[in-house]
Amino acid sequence: MSIRREQTHKKLLEAARDLLEESGLDIRLEDVAKRAGVSRQAVYLHFKSRTGLLVELFELMDSILKYDVGSLIDKTPNGVELLQALVEQRVKYVSKIYPYASQLIANRTGDDVSGRAVYEDRQKARRNDYRLIINQLKNGGFLSDQWDVDDAVEVVRVTLSIPNLQNLVIESGMSQKKYAELMTKTLVGALIHPKKRA
Repeated sequence: MSIRREQTHKKLLEAARDLLEESGLDIRLEDVAKRAGVSRQAVYLHFKSRTGLLVELFELMDSILKYDVGSLIDKTPNGVELLQALVEQRVKYVSKIYPYASQLIANRTGDDVSGRAVYEDRQKARRNDYRLIINQLKNGGFLSDQWDVDDAVEVVRVTLSIPNLQNLVIESGMSQKKYAELMTKTLVGALIHPKKRA
């Protein structure tokens, strides 16, 4: 990619990010082009579609905001504290990535292959992250005997999902702090062996 093309690409991503942060998901490619000071055709030359632009923007923001589950495990050997730290970290991440991720979530069952692929890739990454956490709980004797690792991973994934936060925080008005407390209580109550909860 030439320097000028790279600069235009970057300007388009910045324009789309700014518009998303200002007005939500109802951005149009014409608006992105206007904000970036380029033609609408230039947007299509770089991204092919609105979803292509949103996918690339999501991937960029995800790489910037990404959290490291491995360091979380290293810093927090206690199972209850580990789940609490995971929830707090996930809530911070989701609150920042939400404007970018919500479009992918909306399109995950549609015909758009690129949007669905990114969504599925992120779900796979979350499962891998949560598997590390659940294995740490199991190996430390914190995971309740009623759970196998795969089922526990899915419970964590769904409990900490973006749609769950959207329903409780964005649509119902629950504070992020209250959400984090309730999700921690839910996961600890469900997953942690009763003798290890104290």
